[in-house]
Amino acid sequence: MEDILKQILESQSKILKHIEQHGKTLNEQSEILAKQSELLEEQQKTLNEHSEILTTHSKTLANHIEQFNILNIGQKKLETRLESELIEKIRALFDARELQNNVNEKILTKLEKIEHNTSYSPFIAK
Repeated sequence: MEDILKQILESQSKILKHIEQHGKTLNEQSEILAKQSELLEEQQKTLNEHSEILTTHSKTLANHIEQFNILNIGQKKLETRLESELIEKIRALFDARELQNNVNEKILTKLEKIEHNTSYSPFIAK
């Protein structure tokens, strides 16, 4: 009976050591989980900050796109106006050239008549 009690005591002692070892392991794992939880919280804060920055940049980009579109519309209006003005000026230059050609033609015609009437020839050497 004494041997049996010793065996029971030894086995309980082994079980107690085993439980203590598991307890230490559980405590270590609990500490690791606590550290990982802190890291996750820090990463979540960083992620939230980056999300806010991204939202701000997105709004800024949207404003820039809107300003670009406004400027683009203004540029197109300006181009259209300039094209219209240039076309008018070029047309006026061509009209003036045509008028000058008509005047030159009249002068040449009158000069030919004068040359014919006076028998003057600029090609005959004096």
